[in-house]
Amino acid sequence: MSLRILVFTLLQSPVHCASRDAWPASAYTSARALLSQLTLAEKVQLASGNNAPYSDCHFSRKECSYVGVIAGIPRLGISPIYLEDGPQGVADGMLGVTQWPSIMTLAQAWRPDVMARAGAAMGAEQVTKGSNVMLGPAVALVRVPWGGRNFEYISEDPFLNEKLTGPLVRAIVRVSCESNPARAKPAPPKNTNPTNPTNPLRSNPTTSQRA
Repeated sequence: MSLRILVFTLLQSPVHCASRDAWPASAYTSARALLSQLTLAEKVQLASGNNAPYSDCHFSRKECSYVGVIAGIPRLGISPIYLEDGPQGVADGMLGVTQWPSIMTLAQAWRPDVMARAGAAMGAEQVTKGSNVMLGPAVALVRVPWGGRNFEYISEDPFLNEKLTGPLVRAIVRVSCESNPARAKPAPPKNTNPTNPTNPLRSNPTTSQRA
């Protein structure tokens, strides 16, 4: 089974972009204070989110323009978080965005600078559209050639993946920081998903530390 690593690139955070250190102590203090004020229902809401476009939703509403929304808690000053696809740039019916070549096509240049330029442009469009989290890029060891989303992956080669993913992610986050100095430069989390096209939602990928 081939595994996909989807890098969720965080575009907004209260930590200053220039900071490369761990979260400051004040961030943990603030988080604990907010946590103590949340109701159980609000905790569940923040942990689950909402796939707005796939529910009873209309694209004329802002929250329906994103692939996912984590509703805010206005009474505590917690803003909503808008998640948007994806590895190929802004998606899900949004207008006024670039139709990029597949990321696999860009990777065939074997040039980190090309990936960085693409990442900067994708990040700028995500910020302009109000996204807080870009669901991408996607990295995979493509072992299932008929996988329907293989075009979203940079390369099947681990070495090339390593050389091209870093410049792409750093450029996406850097342009976000430049557009708003209050935005952060965190280490993005990773999510592994199977590329097996049969029953993908029922698969249980297990990724080793080495992978």
